[in-house]
Amino acid sequence: DVMAGEREALAEAVENFEELENFLGDLKAHLDKLFKIPLKEIDAQLTPMESATLHTSLAFTINSLFHMYLKTEGVDTKNHPIKQELDRVKKYIKRVKNLEKEKNDKHESSGAVAKRRVDRKAASRMIRAGMKRKF
Repeated sequence: DVMAGEREALAEAVENFEELENFLGDLKAHLDKLFKIPLKEIDAQLTPMESATLHTSLAFTINSLFHMYLKTEGVDTKNHPIKQELDRVKKYIKRVKNLEKEKNDKHESSGAVAKRRVDRKAASRMIRAGMKRKF
């Protein structure tokens, strides 16, 4: 029955929308907690690796939300600059994960741990520059 199929599709769409709404509410609650404290204060309490992880995660979250917004507005994002920006941020996330893995591997394989430092100021500049781009 065509009508039953349409009702089922509509019910599924409503359920998906409710899940998205709940997810966005949870995300907003987490971001609200995070942004109650100035980012510089949070950064001061983190290791360089934690700081890099935080900054790349924030950049990815903000860009992902903007990507979702564009999609809801019917914008084709395949060739939109937001796609390139998300790809750029994903590369930084991968670099941070690789550095963390390297650090853990070296720590496990030997007693001597080679310290690798993330330049916080440079990471912050790159993230801020990426977030200021106009799309």
